[in-house]
Amino acid sequence: MSDVLGKIGFDFTVFLYNLINFAIIALLLQKYFFKKVMATIEDRQKLIAEGIEKAEKAEITLAEAEEKRKSVLTDAKEKAKNLVNSATTEAERKATIIVENAEKESSELRKSTQLRLQHEKSQMLSDFKKDAVDVILSTAKKVAKGKEITQDSVTQSLKQ
Repeated sequence: MSDVLGKIGFDFTVFLYNLINFAIIALLLQKYFFKKVMATIEDRQKLIAEGIEKAEKAEITLAEAEEKRKSVLTDAKEKAKNLVNSATTEAERKATIIVENAEKESSELRKSTQLRLQHEKSQMLSDFKKDAVDVILSTAKKVAKGKEITQDSVTQSLKQ
């Protein structure tokens, strides 16, 4: 068999040396290089796993923050709506009070004006009666020419 292999250019000693060289290189690479490469690969795998875990946590945190933002926004809208409703109700209440006060003042002004008018009417009537008595007295004196006519006698005549 070595003849057959020898004819095609196969040398068993070269093969043996190559096999020994390969084993030595494989052992050296295993001892010094592959351990460092494998440690580096493991470190990078850990970093990648941590990065993925952090990204997942960040995604969860982002989702929670989004929910919280929506909740805060909804609460703010509700508070704003309540505040507007409260302000509207308060404005309506104050408007009602203002209208009631205006109506009350108007009524009081109307009453005071009516009282003043009644007072002025009675004052004018009193003044008219007084002036009428004076005019009647003066006319009666001119007509009676000599008779004594007093205010009391004219007032009694008017009452009858």
